[in-house]
Amino acid sequence: ARCVALLRTLQFVIQDYKVPANKSIRHLSSYLKPAIDYLFGCRVPPPVSMTSAVTWLNRAISKADETLSEEESKTQFSEMIDEYVENRVKSAHGVIIKSAINK
Repeated sequence: ARCVALLRTLQFVIQDYKVPANKSIRHLSSYLKPAIDYLFGCRVPPPVSMTSAVTWLNRAISKADETLSEEESKTQFSEMIDEYVENRVKSAHGVIIKSAINK
């Protein structure tokens, strides 16, 4: 639940983000870092799922297609986060439940 909440919050932050002049969309990682550092400082050590999600998001941002417009990039990141939640978080949750039932 925390990992999904973090990713949903980051979706809102990404939508509100404006790329500074003379910067690319890849600047987004630097913009998100203080907020992520604060959240991770609130719970030491941070949950592995949240750490993995942030690492994945930073990697996706670093590989962002700079030929896309700012809005297209934001939409792409939002869709990628939705896919991450569906394919990695929710599916893992289902596997854990099935494993527990079978024991």
